[in-house]
Amino acid sequence: DSGIDGFKGLAIIAVVFIHGRFVFPAYIYESAGYSIFDWCVPLFVILSAYGLSGSCDRAKAGSGWRWISEKTKRSMLPFVVWSLVYFLWNWISHGHVELIGLYRAFNGFAWPGQYYFILLLQVIWLVAALRGVTIAAGKIAAVVAVGALVYIFWPVSADQRELYLGLSFRLIVFWLPYVAVGVFASYRPLNGLSAPLSVAALVVAGSLLLMILESLVRRELGLVGLGGYFRVSTLFAAISLFAFGYRLLSSKSLRLVTAALGTLGRHSLGIFCLNPLMLAFLLRFYAWQFESSAYAAGSNAFAVLAGIGLIASAILGCLLVSIGLRRIGAGRLVC
Repeated sequence: DSGIDGFKGLAIIAVVFIHGRFVFPAYIYESAGYSIFDWCVPLFVILSAYGLSGSCDRAKAGSGWRWISEKTKRSMLPFVVWSLVYFLWNWISHGHVELIGLYRAFNGFAWPGQYYFILLLQVIWLVAALRGVTIAAGKIAAVVAVGALVYIFWPVSADQRELYLGLSFRLIVFWLPYVAVGVFASYRPLNGLSAPLSVAALVVAGSLLLMILESLVRRELGLVGLGGYFRVSTLFAAISLFAFGYRLLSSKSLRLVTAALGTLGRHSLGIFCLNPLMLAFLLRFYAWQFESSAYAAGSNAFAVLAGIGLIASAILGCLLVSIGLRRIGAGRLVC
């Protein structure tokens, strides 16, 4: 589906911007405006639940365990292989490793985005458990509403933030509103929301603006919260993009953009796994950028353009490596 691939392509660009935020001056990536990328992982969760739910429903009756086994193996293979790659990379970089380091290589935070595979495994089992269960729109709305209330009122102090980040990123209970939307959407066509193009664009733009506004309000009031992925505005933005973004990506005026995003989307797993390595590799060639007075001053567009150039180079490099791995028969690691 070109629309789904377009979603994935758009989301993976935002993911690389989050993973590569350190290539920009601190005044940029620490600003409220940078929170505009926080919808990307929630959108990936929605898309994963959407795709897995449809796949599970299409599986033959009585093949539930086989489906779980196949999906688990497919998701765990890249998790294990890339975790070992990053383990070796860190070993080479630091010159030594302790025994506890091997455990940490698989704990979900050994490399940016690793936790997603742990979350994906839980989504697989939850989708399998819900197979054949008819979920009414009212129940989905209730799950989303409860999730929004949790995101608003969950008490998190500054000294507890690291603990809750470690839990929330890896436990599916914190992502249930996103999973519920994906599962519910799998029962109906995505183009069901036939809103005018202008309305779809307005809703999406408005939802992104709300993300920045909530970030500003939280900073002003000193609210900590569970993190950027678990905010009401992020929840609304991810759902809006999923609901109305398909309308935008299906428009004839954006067909070239959709085609380009679709190419990235079909290699989104490869880019997801490779981008931290690619960013580290490219930084060696961009070292001059960080030493320049224009960058250090933080007052010149040069710093922003150089950072965007590095992000774009990383995405292109990951895409080329992903294509190469597929051609040599290692496609299971990147798709």
